[in-house]
Amino acid sequence: MSGRAGEATDAKEMAMEEGEERTRLTRRGFFGQTGRWGAAAVVAAVADRAGRPGLVDVAAGQTPKRGGTLRFGLPNEPLTLSGTMTGGDQGLGIVMSALYDTLCVTDYTTNTAKPGLALSWTPRDPKTWVVKLRSGVQFHRGYGELTAEDVVFTINTTIEKKHTGVFAWSSVQGAEVLDRYTFVIHLSQPYQPLQLTALGSVGGNVISKKAFEDLGREKFERNPVGAGPFEFKEWKEGSEIVVTRFDKYWQPGLPYLDRIEFKIIKDHFVRQNLLKTGGLDVIFTLQYKDVEEMRRTPGITVHSVPGQTFDFIASNPKDPVVGNRLVRQAVAHAINRNAIVSEVYYGQAVPTNIPTPKGFVGYPGKVWYPYGGDVAKARQLLAEAGHPDGVTFPVIVSDKLQLRRELEIISGQLARAGIKIEIQGLDLGTFNARFFGPDVTKKNFRAALRDIAIVSPDPDSTVYWFHHKGTLGWVGLEDPQIDKLLEDARAESSTEKRDQLYKRLFDVIIPEATYIYTVHANYISASRSMVRSWEQLPTSIARYTAIWLDR
Repeated sequence: MSGRAGEATDAKEMAMEEGEERTRLTRRGFFGQTGRWGAAAVVAAVADRAGRPGLVDVAAGQTPKRGGTLRFGLPNEPLTLSGTMTGGDQGLGIVMSALYDTLCVTDYTTNTAKPGLALSWTPRDPKTWVVKLRSGVQFHRGYGELTAEDVVFTINTTIEKKHTGVFAWSSVQGAEVLDRYTFVIHLSQPYQPLQLTALGSVGGNVISKKAFEDLGREKFERNPVGAGPFEFKEWKEGSEIVVTRFDKYWQPGLPYLDRIEFKIIKDHFVRQNLLKTGGLDVIFTLQYKDVEEMRRTPGITVHSVPGQTFDFIASNPKDPVVGNRLVRQAVAHAINRNAIVSEVYYGQAVPTNIPTPKGFVGYPGKVWYPYGGDVAKARQLLAEAGHPDGVTFPVIVSDKLQLRRELEIISGQLARAGIKIEIQGLDLGTFNARFFGPDVTKKNFRAALRDIAIVSPDPDSTVYWFHHKGTLGWVGLEDPQIDKLLEDARAESSTEKRDQLYKRLFDVIIPEATYIYTVHANYISASRSMVRSWEQLPTSIARYTAIWLDR
């Protein structure tokens, strides 16, 4: 559609978005006013006076029972169990919060950081942060107390040795010890997302320096030592990873479980069937097409929450076809995002034009490309680009089932606008090698469809590593205005000003369409009814401290 009809559709969709925003803000929340320097220190002090950080909240009227083994269906085997080696390893993401506690803990209802291993984090100046640790925290297997030396070792080793978790320490030059429980973080530039993205995400995992040096990196990755609620017991390759309750855990009386057995079961049908028949207690990554059937299964509870994720098509701006901005905009207009929500995600997703989910700072509540698609507009843009008879180009995609299905649907949608795509399906390893390349100047694709799990509920996590020149996800569009907006937004301490900067950024990058965003998919898990206090977070991280079994 075009003209007045198109404007009416856009207005209707904007109104729907804004209405949904009002109903969901109470649940997901904005950052609020906590972006000012030092606000976290106040939160930390209040929590510490209570003697507990308030990380575990048992529902009213329930008395948790101690003991028992939780059997968790793991969709893939981790590459490692080191807390510094995160980044795209879903298996590790699920297991690691049992083994490690983070410096800050992300509160996903408010998208703010709360005290964890760190009690406070305050800026000495915009490029220097002082972090105070909780005393008395013990490492597993007799490796002693966690101190500032361990944290500094974790941070500096991750950065210097370029462990895969280094992305979480963007803009961090390094750290140094001040005293036993205090350390300093030195930044290369002011970095407002430090609390959520570094201290409160996977970057905030702390490993034992002594254990890492005793064992060496290779052995440590198979025999990890952290300070989380459970300690590593054994890893049976291809079968299971077992962790057991850590009796010296710093939160008294926790965890409730004696043991977690992470069963490595790659086939989703087998995982789901084992949950139904009682062979498993919890499974993650429930298939979207099976959600309603699983909800009807007696004794099973399905947990589905809006995910901090996004699916997107990335285009190489140096390409002779998709390097044309008008061609990219034609693709963006031709996609029916509502159809992707229904046909790929079975309603367990929301359509989007941007990478930032609702509830994040900078969310604009604006629609650039109609969610139902606009084929007439797409054809008009192609003609303006000099391709009245259409265009053809290849698109690579990994072996993730929902992404293959999504690209097949998109292919049919684009064909109606005269855009023919050649689908090139690759295994995940080959896809990543092609997508990321040996460096940012040697990406080996013309267009690619993939998904991303957002590392923290800060808008910087959704855009900086993809749109700033020279970053890992950057596809090659050079625009000093974009770089400046990204740098200013990550340096700004005022939440209100950051909000406006990101809205200005979207008005630049979304029309460029080097990244064409389609949906935010839900995170879904399922558990047996006797599993209590299982919480599905809007991310791939799980938390086990409060879980108990009602047997």
